[in-house]
Amino acid sequence: MRELDCSPSFPSPDASIQCDDPALTALRASVESSALHEAAKALGQGFLVAFPTETVYGLGADGLNPNAVLRIFEAKGRPKGHPLILHAADLATALKVSPQWSPLALALAKAFWPGPLTLILHRADLIPFEVTGSQDSVGIRVPDHAIAQKMLHAFAEHGSGLVAAPSANRFGGVSPTRASDVLKGLGPFLRNEDCVLKAGDCSVGLESTIVDCRDATPRMLRPGGLSRETLNAWLKAKGFPLLETSLRQVNGQAQSPKPRVSGSLDSHYAPRCPLLVLSRQRMQDLLRLENFIEGLGPLNHGPVSMATKASRLRVGCLVLEPWESSSFSSAPLERSNSKTVAFDLQALTSDPEVYASQFYQRLNDWDNSGANLILVESPPETQAWEALWDRLRRAATRY
Repeated sequence: MRELDCSPSFPSPDASIQCDDPALTALRASVESSALHEAAKALGQGFLVAFPTETVYGLGADGLNPNAVLRIFEAKGRPKGHPLILHAADLATALKVSPQWSPLALALAKAFWPGPLTLILHRADLIPFEVTGSQDSVGIRVPDHAIAQKMLHAFAEHGSGLVAAPSANRFGGVSPTRASDVLKGLGPFLRNEDCVLKAGDCSVGLESTIVDCRDATPRMLRPGGLSRETLNAWLKAKGFPLLETSLRQVNGQAQSPKPRVSGSLDSHYAPRCPLLVLSRQRMQDLLRLENFIEGLGPLNHGPVSMATKASRLRVGCLVLEPWESSSFSSAPLERSNSKTVAFDLQALTSDPEVYASQFYQRLNDWDNSGANLILVESPPETQAWEALWDRLRRAATRY
């Protein structure tokens, strides 16, 4: 596996050198150009390239090379038959994936690309069934990330310009939003010829919103980085039907069967240890208990109990700011619990967009540190938090 560095701070400037120094700028441009050339070359040769987008890091392969696409499933441990999303540098390239672009699909693409929106369309004959999960539908988007854009443009010059890419992690796990997450989670499963483009953190932090545009009425199949509220406001302003989330019934029959799409399994986006979503009051009560482990109830008889037999229990706690100091402090963590439990309390802002950009980072950090349990304070059940609730429900432990 080759690490190709396109990070904004690479190479690290000396304190005595100004960041806008022409020589340093030229050096960075040269390093970036070389890395992008190597990535595009690797894609053309049938190898895999992990690359950043505004949503999460993706694991890419030439979307028109069936053998290369199959390697994605191999590296991720992903069951075959799960469709992948194609990525293009621009609308002109994206148009190749489907012979049927409705006025709605074209309008959405022009309004929200580049950006975190995947459109589901009827598949063109040139798209391999390995990409679509043997379905006649295909997902396509144009990512809003400078490095992803440059890589896709470079690949368009020397290859198909279409890159199939799910998230760059092992199947079912927490998606990576940093190059370090990719290296730790997927690195051991990549070949020497594969590449990882390192280019800082992903700004959105959640996967793209998926909208089915094969019919006159659009349907949201997965909430994501582009909110339902934003989409519906635009659809209403342009005179299009608003988003549907369920199948229409005609004479008792469901119309337009929903296609399988990425990230729609009941269990997904999950850390290796159990994750529980709790109300603020429930979490505060639990952390105050003299015997935290007994307070876990049924979970205490499963994976958590096994962990405590071997060592001190490590618990990650993700809360929403602000927690009033009068209702919670570090004091409960310093009582008898501290002999058997180590807590790591992390607070994130109550702004859903900022929260989303850091959510996977926290889960990956706890995964990498060997946490035995993650507690997440339940966010507001509002439309603005829809995508995060979708991820939490799929990641949460059921018992």
